[in-house]
Amino acid sequence: MSDEINHKLIAYGAGEAAKKNIKLYADVLKINEIWDSYSNESSLYGIPINRPQKSLSDDVIIVFIDKEELRENVINYLIELGYRHIFYYIDIDRLRWQLGNFCCQKPIGDAERYELAATNHIPVLFLALDHEMGKKNAIFPKLEYRAKEELLVQLNEKLLIASSSKTELEKAIKEFIQAYNTNLYGFALALEKLLYSTANGGTKTKERPIPMEGDKPYDIFTVTESLDIIFSLLYKNNTRQAEDTVRILCSAMPSVPLNILLCRYLIRNRKYEEALTISRKMMHERPNDFGINENFYQMATASKQNGIDVPEPLPDYDLREVFCWSGINYVWCGGMKERGNRPLLAPCFRATCAARPEGEFDTGEEWKEFRRSLFDGSFRYCQKNQCPNLVGRWLPEIKECDDPIIKGLYEGKEEVKPGIKEIHLSYDAHCNLICPSCRTERCLNSAEETEKWNIFYDSCLQFYVGKAEHLCLSGCGEALVSEHGRHILASVSGREYDNLAIELRTNVTALNQKTWTDLGEPGKRIRHIVASVDGIGEVFEELRYPAKWSHVSRNLEFISSLRRSREIDLFEIHVVAQKRNLHQLFDIVMLASDLGADAVTFSRIVNWRGMSEKEYDEKNPFWTDSPDFKLLSDVFARIDDFRRNTEKGKRMYINMHFMPDPDARYKEIRMGRLKIR
Repeated sequence: MSDEINHKLIAYGAGEAAKKNIKLYADVLKINEIWDSYSNESSLYGIPINRPQKSLSDDVIIVFIDKEELRENVINYLIELGYRHIFYYIDIDRLRWQLGNFCCQKPIGDAERYELAATNHIPVLFLALDHEMGKKNAIFPKLEYRAKEELLVQLNEKLLIASSSKTELEKAIKEFIQAYNTNLYGFALALEKLLYSTANGGTKTKERPIPMEGDKPYDIFTVTESLDIIFSLLYKNNTRQAEDTVRILCSAMPSVPLNILLCRYLIRNRKYEEALTISRKMMHERPNDFGINENFYQMATASKQNGIDVPEPLPDYDLREVFCWSGINYVWCGGMKERGNRPLLAPCFRATCAARPEGEFDTGEEWKEFRRSLFDGSFRYCQKNQCPNLVGRWLPEIKECDDPIIKGLYEGKEEVKPGIKEIHLSYDAHCNLICPSCRTERCLNSAEETEKWNIFYDSCLQFYVGKAEHLCLSGCGEALVSEHGRHILASVSGREYDNLAIELRTNVTALNQKTWTDLGEPGKRIRHIVASVDGIGEVFEELRYPAKWSHVSRNLEFISSLRRSREIDLFEIHVVAQKRNLHQLFDIVMLASDLGADAVTFSRIVNWRGMSEKEYDEKNPFWTDSPDFKLLSDVFARIDDFRRNTEKGKRMYINMHFMPDPDARYKEIRMGRLKIR
């Protein structure tokens, strides 16, 4: 690789993650410049900051130091500009392996042992390959004469491969057949090239053809399915030999698809505990990843069916008996598409659903495909071990439904067109708090950003709101302190919105008599208030910084008065359960009861802001190996006992997003105009 030493190294991103990591990288690697689309700074640590440039140069390597939620969009954008050497950092040591001798300004030890798996694309499996792999032999059976044709047929049976990619794929299969049995290094490199050719161009599986949140940039199910097909052909169902080879590859450079494939072989070989251990470890590392969640669900379900104890919540009933309203009469908007400024609509909130269907809500083929997944019992786009609707067993049964639209969709009638009854707007992140479970710095819209969102809402979203019966506002910011949030509320003042009920999710800091009066006519449409309360006293002030408990508690009393005077119909308190507030969760239930709240909803802490694995483990008591898991279980057992056995508990709905719910009142609330999730 000595001929490539003069590559230019670009670090992408100048935000919080960059400030944390660029200095560390610069001690080892010569970073020529930083690219960032939004930074107003001219430099960081003496390194110049520039905008991404249009170029087809092959001598640029881009290393990502950016927020995870932006990664896919930025990668795809730079690919469109023509860049090919694009990598995402994991840690400094692995980055050294990735770049080898490209840009090093200091000796980096044994990095010369590593070679980039491929230099013309983003690696699918291997960030780097250890030359020591060349000394290791896998158990390679002899391929049959028709292996090339058979592999191509099987890939085409399971995948939606673009016709423009098929010539390249046939070439990669031929190279793989020729090179696979040289040694483990040659096998791994040929496998990497084959998988790239298979997954390139947005290839999806026929089982899950809809674009998904986790496609970064490859669909993980496409890669995993391709691996399974390739290894099944190689070993002709000799799963023990296949397992041995996959283990060696995982030890050389573990990746998510390889680990998922290993889990599959472990289950087939009845090694349930090890499969669970590996799948749990992946959940620790990437808890929001849809492919990893689906793998854990499969491993946990198979283990439980074979007598292995699985303490995590799972939907242990026949999902074909129920249906979900998501994508049928409910949509969630997370912002606007980069191209065309069209609404970014999804069938469900992103933590529990990965599907991102394109097209019209009522007639689009991808929306139809998503709805089929809700009626055939597969729920194949849903995180079945995370979704409160599935885990809590709250979904209505198909046989009890008399809605003609839902019955028509269930029966597969093409002429049936659903309508949006409920829309959730959760894209305005403007907020006056810095809750550590959500963000590390205050997020405030500029005047330009506010104007952009106002135009977007007026031209695109207000049409959908006008068709809906229920508008859920915010969830990622504070609408009452956002100029855009107030713009939305002001827009529904006309008589044509008399049938619209608004659910306002609020941090309570700005909800008092004055702001309520100032809302005027739109305020009368707010029928459901969800107050975020993650603690009491000092704990609240720590978890909802810089809010003051004395101030918020007065505002909670005001909301209670609105409920008593029937100015609102539902008063709900929402709690993010985490290690810091475990000892107060029952006290919050008692507080809600004293305030006359209709419901308390508990949800688990989610790693929205990209915490490190260590930090998230420390804050999250829901892992079964957490030292706080026993306390968590005891606290919720006490709350569960309260809701089952006391008059107060029966009067107030207590909703836990991670436990089955015996309270039939939920269905009555959910199927009405106002809904508690």
